[in-house]
Amino acid sequence: MYPVWINDGKNPKPKEEIFYEIAANGIFLHKQMPFWTAVVPVDRISILEEGAPDFQSHVPPFPQKLILKAVRFFAWVCREHDSEAIVLIYRNEADDSFFMMAPKQTVSAAKIDYDFPKLDLGPGWSLIGTMHSHGKLSAFHSGTDLHDEASLNGIHVTFGSFPRWSRNSPISVSVEAAVNGHRFPLRVEDVMLGLKREGAEPRTPGEAIVSLQAHREGSRWGSTDSTEMFTLEGGEETLPVDYAPSPKWLAQVTPRSFFPRVRREVKSDSAPSNVMTYEEVRKLLQARRDRKGKEEKKKEAR
Repeated sequence: MYPVWINDGKNPKPKEEIFYEIAANGIFLHKQMPFWTAVVPVDRISILEEGAPDFQSHVPPFPQKLILKAVRFFAWVCREHDSEAIVLIYRNEADDSFFMMAPKQTVSAAKIDYDFPKLDLGPGWSLIGTMHSHGKLSAFHSGTDLHDEASLNGIHVTFGSFPRWSRNSPISVSVEAAVNGHRFPLRVEDVMLGLKREGAEPRTPGEAIVSLQAHREGSRWGSTDSTEMFTLEGGEETLPVDYAPSPKWLAQVTPRSFFPRVRREVKSDSAPSNVMTYEEVRKLLQARRDRKGKEEKKKEAR
């Protein structure tokens, strides 16, 4: 068996005529022959056993209270703004406690712009993942999600299929871990409590889906849509009638405006026709909500 040399600047180079080198930029084969010596790059070390990507979480399942808070926040944002939303999950390694917060975010039906806040929660706290919603769309990890989550190793949960006018319809959920650009599907029940599965069996956990590079070179849409549907355990409603987000979370959410120009004062006769006052925008959005609500109620009545 040929030696394998880890070139870390400390280990001495083997004296054998043939050996492998593991360096920062790849794997190399060293060959010393009677008339020449060569170092050539290789794709693999043939004398070693096969390895495979793997992910095992040591984090306890997110508690039901945490899931309820996130799901209801997402459902409210979907109903009020027809938009996505995101929260960040922190864990204290000392006592396995969790902390969840909504970062400052600008939201729309297809995108969330947000920044990671600089928080000092004290010793033992670490940012371990995210939860975000797709609003009315089904839960999956889109190309945008893959790009956003590439900078944060951890567990990433996507919720979707939120009905804007129903309080307890099933929602879709998809969970993946991301580490150094590689994705791993996780079983929903292993990651969070308080959800009751409706129908489809979970995906097989542990096996890497694909690298981020492969996503860039292949489909731009990311993973496939989730068919895993869930309701809240214990008869809990997705969006109770009296629910309202905490003022702190509400202040973090800014809906993205699709209107070209909006101004505060009352529109004058000389103002361009595409200028709308905030009151006009509010009435227009409310009319859209009312119209969609009536359409969905008619469908439910059928």
